[in-house]
Amino acid sequence: MSDPRLIDPRVMVVGQGEDAQRAAALAEAAGCAVVRVPHTGANGDGGASGARIAGVDGYVGGFSVRLAGADEAPVGVGAIVMALGNRRMPAGVDVPKGSHVPVMTPMAWAEKVRRDLREEYRVAWARRRVVVLLDHPSDTPKETAAETLRAVQDVIALAHPGIYAYYRNLQVDTHQLERLTRETREAGVVYCRYDQVELAFGEDGVTVTTEESQRLGDLLVVPEAIHPPVYAGDLAARTGIRVGGDGFLQDVNMRHVGAGETVRRGIYVAGRCHLDADAETQAADVDRVMAKVLALVAGGVARLPDEFAQVASEECIRCLTCIRTCPHGAIELRTSEEVTAAHVVPEACWGCGMCVANCPVRAITLVPAAELVEQEAV
Repeated sequence: MSDPRLIDPRVMVVGQGEDAQRAAALAEAAGCAVVRVPHTGANGDGGASGARIAGVDGYVGGFSVRLAGADEAPVGVGAIVMALGNRRMPAGVDVPKGSHVPVMTPMAWAEKVRRDLREEYRVAWARRRVVVLLDHPSDTPKETAAETLRAVQDVIALAHPGIYAYYRNLQVDTHQLERLTRETREAGVVYCRYDQVELAFGEDGVTVTTEESQRLGDLLVVPEAIHPPVYAGDLAARTGIRVGGDGFLQDVNMRHVGAGETVRRGIYVAGRCHLDADAETQAADVDRVMAKVLALVAGGVARLPDEFAQVASEECIRCLTCIRTCPHGAIELRTSEEVTAAHVVPEACWGCGMCVANCPVRAITLVPAAELVEQEAV
């Protein structure tokens, strides 16, 4: 086995939103040099101009990152953190042309109430009949659900209008969402569950009809929809990580479910680009991921996994099947002592056994790291 792989102490943070700022601040506070890459405007997506990743070579602890359009040499870093955030879009509510019923996002609604109360419209707001529509046309993400309920709390504290919250599948499986739901219910919000809902806009307001009730509101509040960044797929392809069926960066495989770890060791995903949760949980996720990153770069050398694949070079026929099928980019073709064969980089291997199963000549086996260390000691 080769000498231990030294870790480059620099950390690359990809993204430019709240999650990226938090990740970079944590790394800098720990004394790490941080390389910031916005990765915006990829493939003409309309984003702001800025550095973009063109490709990533190397392995955990020693990545070489090529930047698109850069004349400089590739940037060397020990770890890469994807903190792209997400993208918000207006919810799918069809408002007839000419309708006078206000349709607002939760944050805009709360700000409107604050502004109006400075102009002494408290009594007018207290008389409003507000419809908060969740899970339409699809389930409301936890991030915007929590944001909506916080806006409801803020408005109740200011003006206490009549509020009806319609939901189909409101998920309250985080501490913050459970608490917000309970507290707003106790404060007088009427929660109405529906399977099907119809909205009818008229001169008097919007009529909400469900299987069990019909109510008239004069203001409709609808949270924004959450989408992955338009360049998430492009970035995943350039770095050798994955996106899920929903288009968000994916951090889970069959064997390893550690927070923020991707199929490629040393590349992490943090915050909104892979996790739907309330703001507190998203911030905690960034903190957990950065704790792993800082432990990696502070260690000095890359730690071996408990078990990794090893190629018997004299038996390898160089068919490249293992290189093509390795989901972690951990195998390369290497020449040693005049023998060219596939070689598994131990520090980059997850020990999933994919190459072992696919090798046509059975030249690859899984080796416990402890056993290998004992053999070398002898």
